[in-house]
Amino acid sequence: MTNTTTRPRAVCPDDHEHGATALCYHTHRCGCTPCREAGTAREALRRRQIAYGTYDSGYVPADDARQHALMLQAFGMGPETIAKHAGINVHIVVTLLVGHTHYINGVPGPRHHKPKKQMLRQNSEAILSVRPTLDALAPGTQISALGTRRRLDDLALKGWSQRQLCDHLGMRSSALSRVNVATKVTAKMARRIVALHDELWNQTPVHHTDAARHGSARTILAAKRRGAVPAIAWDDIDNDEKPAKADKPVKVDEDGNPVIDEIAVELACKGIDVSLTSTERRVAVTRLHAMKLSDHAIAARLHFDVQTSLRIRRELKLPANFDHHREQVSA
Repeated sequence: MTNTTTRPRAVCPDDHEHGATALCYHTHRCGCTPCREAGTAREALRRRQIAYGTYDSGYVPADDARQHALMLQAFGMGPETIAKHAGINVHIVVTLLVGHTHYINGVPGPRHHKPKKQMLRQNSEAILSVRPTLDALAPGTQISALGTRRRLDDLALKGWSQRQLCDHLGMRSSALSRVNVATKVTAKMARRIVALHDELWNQTPVHHTDAARHGSARTILAAKRRGAVPAIAWDDIDNDEKPAKADKPVKVDEDGNPVIDEIAVELACKGIDVSLTSTERRVAVTRLHAMKLSDHAIAARLHFDVQTSLRIRRELKLPANFDHHREQVSA
């Protein structure tokens, strides 16, 4: 004969308001009458809402927040910084990106959980609200030099020589030369170049001598030869992989509605680099999204930056498609 014993239910602390939330009943395992009655009522309500199709668990797919957090990481923001600006616990960001490991007596155990596919709506919205701004980074944080070099290129196309820029910055020419070829710069240096570009982008240098005018012309010629692109050509000067393509002329029908070039959209969806109007781009994104392609896959297929794909999908209010390969990489 086997003796079976039932573990008594715990009672949550006296300062808790019994039955007010599910915490006491499910986590503290409190078996008092108010907690049990409230738990029964919540479960009955949940079942009714599911039956009527109105149940909201409070959870949303985590892919949007994960891709945004990965973008913030690439910009130079660590999990702690992301969590600080989102106003959430850093553990939420870490588990979103890499999952979590069980600890036994403070020592990592053998069990590791992959990042979850869902997360609380308020946590997702908090992460998505964080923007990759230089002000969010510590001065010594190493970030991509792409935006910094592009701003210097824009000033060079306006005739600003390296010597003139160094005079404005109060730094040696050799230091700026290193920035021009660097792949990484500190957040402090990036902020200095942003401030410089904001000051000079709509100005051309004043020349008092023929030598100065000739030097400016040589600066412009050298910038064009190395393929410099003006700042206005970029949708996002810090992150875009290539300049935005100008929209082809939009044709409208008799009612004023834009005409969709179905052949161009079909070719674009097959990966052929063709010119599309803004409306046709949205049609192409919608069709590729219906094929369960992720933001990165759509961007690669349509030959534009992933941020453009992400922005269009959000404008169209389409949910993120799960990218298994990037999920495994991020894990």
